[in-house]
Amino acid sequence: MAAPKVLEILLLFTVDAPRWRVERIAARLGVSTSTAYRCVADLARAGFLQPVSGGAYVLGPAFTELDLRMRLSDPLLRAARPHMAQLRDELGEETTTALARYYRDRVMFVHLDRARDMPNAPVRGQQISLFSPAAIARAMLFALPDRTLRTLYQRHAADVAAQGLGDDAREFRAHIKALRERGWATADSAVVKGRIGVAAPVVCEGAVRGSLGVSLPAPLSDREIERIGAIVVQHANLAGAQLNEDEPDVPRLLSRRPSMLEQVGSALQ
Repeated sequence: MAAPKVLEILLLFTVDAPRWRVERIAARLGVSTSTAYRCVADLARAGFLQPVSGGAYVLGPAFTELDLRMRLSDPLLRAARPHMAQLRDELGEETTTALARYYRDRVMFVHLDRARDMPNAPVRGQQISLFSPAAIARAMLFALPDRTLRTLYQRHAADVAAQGLGDDAREFRAHIKALRERGWATADSAVVKGRIGVAAPVVCEGAVRGSLGVSLPAPLSDREIERIGAIVVQHANLAGAQLNEDEPDVPRLLSRRPSMLEQVGSALQ
C-alpha cells in the first residue's frame, strides 16, 4: 500500500473512534482486506498500531516515543519554554502559560504550564478553531500572511462571521488590521471560565511559528491587561529571535535508536 494510504489509516484513529478492525479499515479506504491486513501488520510491527481484544487495533507505543523525541527537540518548544517560566515568575503563581502552533487551519496546544489543577484545561495536542475568540488563537490568526488569510476566508467565511470577525471580507480585514496594530490579543478565556487570556505571536524570519499566551484570574483592569500584553509581546519576540539561533542536537538529547526509524521506513514502503 502506498505511503499516503498508510497515513490515511493512522488518521482514522481519533478520540471518538479509537478502535478499528481491519475489515472496517479496508471498507473505509476502499482497498482489499488483504491489502489492509498487510499494511496494518507492518504498522503493528513498527509499533504504530497495537492489537487489542475483539480483533481491533489502537494506536501503538511508537507515538509515545516520538512524542518524547519531539518534546526534547522541537525548536519552538525549546525556544519558548524558558520564556513561559519567566512569564510565570513575572506575573505571579496564578498565571498559566500556554504555547500553540498553527496546524491544518487550526490551533494546536504544544505545551502548558498550569497555575493549578483546572477542570477542562487544555492539554498538549488538543486543538481549537483558528477563529476561536481565545486570545492564543487570535494571536496566531492576525500574524498569518495576507494571502493565507484570503484563502482561509474563502474556505471559512461562515466560521469567521460566527465568531464575530466580520460578515464580509472587508470587515474581516478590518478586524485583522486592528489586532496587528496592537500586536497582541486578549479575551475572556474560551477554554477555562473565570480567567482572562493574553497572547502574542511567535514570529521567526517573518513567518508565524506559534503563539505564546498567559491566562490569569478575572477580573483585570484595562491598565493591567495592557501591562501584561506588553510583557507577553516581549517574551514572544525573544522566543522568535531564539528560533533563529536554535541548533537542536538530537543525538545528544536522545539515545539514538535507528531501528525504530527503520521500521517506520519499512511501514511506509
